[in-house]
Amino acid sequence: MKNFVQTFTIEIPIRMVKAPYTQYPNKKDTINFVLMSDWAQDVILKDGNKWFSFFKESNTFKLTHKITGKYIDIAVRSTRTGKNYSILARYKVNN
Repeated sequence: MKNFVQTFTIEIPIRMVKAPYTQYPNKKDTINFVLMSDWAQDVILKDGNKWFSFFKESNTFKLTHKITGKYIDIAVRSTRTGKNYSILARYKVNN
Protein backbone atom coordinates (compact mmCIF):
# COMPACT_ATOMS: atom_id res chain seq x y z
CA MET A 1 0.00 0.00 0.00
CA LYS A 2 1.32 3.43 -0.91
CA ASN A 3 0.92 6.63 1.02
CA PHE A 4 0.58 5.50 4.60
CA VAL A 5 -0.88 7.99 7.06
CA GLN A 6 1.67 10.50 8.31
CA THR A 7 2.50 9.81 11.97
CA PHE A 8 4.56 11.68 14.52
CA THR A 9 6.53 10.68 17.60
CA ILE A 10 4.92 11.76 20.85
CA GLU A 11 6.13 11.56 24.44
CA ILE A 12 3.84 8.73 25.58
CA PRO A 13 3.14 5.20 24.36
CA ILE A 14 -0.11 4.96 22.41
CA ARG A 15 -1.50 2.24 20.16
CA MET A 16 -3.75 2.90 17.18
CA VAL A 17 -5.94 -0.20 17.30
CA LYS A 18 -8.33 0.91 14.58
CA ALA A 19 -7.66 3.72 12.11
CA PRO A 20 -7.26 4.16 8.35
CA TYR A 21 -3.74 3.28 7.19
CA THR A 22 -3.95 5.32 4.03
CA GLN A 23 -2.96 8.98 4.13
CA TYR A 24 -5.84 9.91 1.81
CA PRO A 25 -9.31 8.95 3.09
CA ASN A 26 -12.24 10.11 0.96
CA LYS A 27 -14.27 13.16 1.90
CA LYS A 28 -17.65 12.27 3.41
CA ASP A 29 -16.40 8.81 4.45
CA THR A 30 -17.29 7.74 7.96
CA ILE A 31 -14.23 6.42 9.75
CA ASN A 32 -13.76 4.68 13.08
CA PHE A 33 -10.86 5.24 15.44
CA VAL A 34 -9.85 3.22 18.48
CA LEU A 35 -6.70 4.17 20.41
CA MET A 36 -5.28 2.76 23.63
CA SER A 37 -2.93 4.37 26.14
CA ASP A 38 -2.45 4.35 29.89
CA TRP A 39 -0.79 7.76 29.65
CA ALA A 40 -3.26 9.73 27.52
CA GLN A 41 -5.49 12.23 29.29
CA ASP A 42 -7.64 12.84 26.23
CA VAL A 43 -7.61 12.48 22.44
CA ILE A 44 -9.15 14.81 19.88
CA LEU A 45 -9.78 14.78 16.15
CA LYS A 46 -9.42 18.10 14.35
CA ASP A 47 -11.35 18.24 11.07
CA GLY A 48 -10.78 21.62 9.46
CA ASN A 49 -11.43 24.11 12.28
CA LYS A 50 -13.69 21.80 14.28
CA TRP A 51 -12.49 19.73 17.23
CA PHE A 52 -14.11 16.43 18.26
CA SER A 53 -13.30 14.62 21.51
CA PHE A 54 -12.84 10.87 21.65
CA PHE A 55 -15.01 8.91 24.11
CA LYS A 56 -12.79 7.58 26.92
CA GLU A 57 -13.42 4.28 28.70
CA SER A 58 -10.57 3.19 30.97
CA ASN A 59 -7.47 3.38 28.71
CA THR A 60 -9.42 3.15 25.42
CA PHE A 61 -10.44 6.13 23.29
CA LYS A 62 -13.09 5.77 20.55
CA LEU A 63 -14.59 8.02 17.89
CA THR A 64 -16.70 7.55 14.76
CA HIS A 65 -16.42 10.54 12.46
CA LYS A 66 -17.77 11.67 9.08
CA ILE A 67 -15.08 13.64 7.24
CA THR A 68 -15.91 17.20 6.14
CA GLY A 69 -12.58 19.08 5.92
CA LYS A 70 -9.39 18.92 3.84
CA TYR A 71 -7.17 17.68 6.66
CA ILE A 72 -7.69 15.55 9.75
CA ASP A 73 -5.33 15.56 12.73
CA ILE A 74 -5.44 13.13 15.63
CA ALA A 75 -3.90 14.75 18.70
CA VAL A 76 -3.21 13.52 22.23
CA ARG A 77 -2.82 15.29 25.55
CA SER A 78 -0.80 13.31 28.08
CA THR A 79 -1.32 12.91 31.81
CA ARG A 80 2.33 13.90 32.26
CA THR A 81 2.06 17.44 30.90
CA GLY A 82 -1.69 17.96 30.74
CA LYS A 83 -1.32 21.24 28.86
CA ASN A 84 -0.73 20.94 25.13
CA TYR A 85 -1.85 18.46 22.53
CA SER A 86 0.71 16.57 20.42
CA ILE A 87 -0.26 15.55 16.90
CA LEU A 88 -0.12 11.79 16.50
CA ALA A 89 -1.41 11.39 12.92
CA ARG A 90 -2.32 13.61 9.97
CA TYR A 91 -4.59 12.67 7.07
CA LYS A 92 -5.02 14.57 3.78
CA VAL A 93 -8.55 14.13 2.49
CA ASN A 94 -9.47 13.26 -1.10
CA ASN A 95 -12.36 15.28 -2.52
